[in-house]
This record gives sequence, structure tokens and C-alpha cells, in this order.
Amino acid sequence: MKFFTHLAFGFLVGLYAIDFFNISQELLFMFFVLVSSIFADIDHPDSKLGRWFKPLGWLFSHRGFFHSLLAVALFAILAYLAWGNQLIIIAILVGYSSHLILDALNHQGIAFLFPLKKLKLKGFLKSGGIADYIMLGVFITLGFLKLTNNIF
Repeated sequence: MKFFTHLAFGFLVGLYAIDFFNISQELLFMFFVLVSSIFADIDHPDSKLGRWFKPLGWLFSHRGFFHSLLAVALFAILAYLAWGNQLIIIAILVGYSSHLILDALNHQGIAFLFPLKKLKLKGFLKSGGIADYIMLGVFITLGFLKLTNNIF
């Protein structure tokens, strides 16, 4: 999926996570959700984030390590060691997982149990295709409805 679709879905999931986890520091929480919702694409040298970290794109294949449960666990552990803040850890888990969920719907799939690359979750959608833009619209609409308390 594309950059803005990941952000919109991360934002939507983050809004529901705020209620579910009874988060009191919503802005801090959403900041980490949004950053982590795009972080997995740091391994793609042409992604918005990957452009700033091109050597990672040369060292890691796209949809490999950074698109795995191993990466989610590693970054949650690093966040705990860096901040020791449960709110930030939950935000990273929520945002990063939202990215993996969307990319698992992509026809290229993700190696969620990396390094076991043969075990892939693959969907049927094309990144940048019409379904990507439809999903972006749906996520923005649902996020707006959630913010205005017009949806559960």
C-alpha cells in the first residue's frame, strides 16, 4: 500500500486503540502510532522514509526483515529500553502492526515469520491500484466519523 494509506489506516487503528487501552496522552500516542505505521517501508529506497535511509534499502530487501513479526518485537524491545514507557510501546505495536496488516493484503505479501521467507501472507491487492485509493478514502472517512463520535 501507499504512504498515505498506511498513515490513514494507522490513524484509524490508533483512534480505536486510544479507547481500548484507555490512553490519556492521545497526542504522544498518535505521534508514535503514525511514525511506526510508515516505519516498515524504511527498507525501500524510494519510499518517503527510505529516501532518508537509502543504505538500509541496499542492505535489506523490501518486505523482508522490516515487514516481519521479528521487527515488530525488536522495535518494541528497543522502545522499552529507550523510553521504558508502556504508552510508547503500545503505540509502536499498534502502528507497526497496522502497516503489516495492510501489506499482507498486497499481492506481493510479507514474510511475517522472517527469515522463513517461504511462509508468506499474500493478498490480492496492488499497491497504488484503485483498491489502494478506495481504502484510503474509506479509512479517512471512518477516521473522521470516529473523531466526530458518529461511529462506535
